[in-house]
Amino acid sequence: MHLGIAIGLFIVSYLIQLLLCFKTKSTQTKLIPFYFGLAFAFFGLLMYAEIFGDMSTGSFVGNMHILSAIIIWIAVLIIYIGLLLAKITHIIAKAIQRRNDR
Repeated sequence: MHLGIAIGLFIVSYLIQLLLCFKTKSTQTKLIPFYFGLAFAFFGLLMYAEIFGDMSTGSFVGNMHILSAIIIWIAVLIIYIGLLLAKITHIIAKAIQRRNDR
């Protein structure tokens, strides 16, 4: 089940970034998924630093912030891999298109 969630997250981020790369002309619009990933990574950092409450009781509940932060960082890493592969796919497709137009 966890692998399915990871693959789904990768596919969704890949397809959204690929669609943005081919359909938009603005560089800032193409970077919107990157900004969302950056915001989630910052949220994970805040959770890791226990900004949302002191959970240092030593129990299992106290470690949930750290575990949640690590899960968020893994999800952001999967999203960024999808974004990077979509950008590489876009660059290759544009290069093939330019070569065929000559």
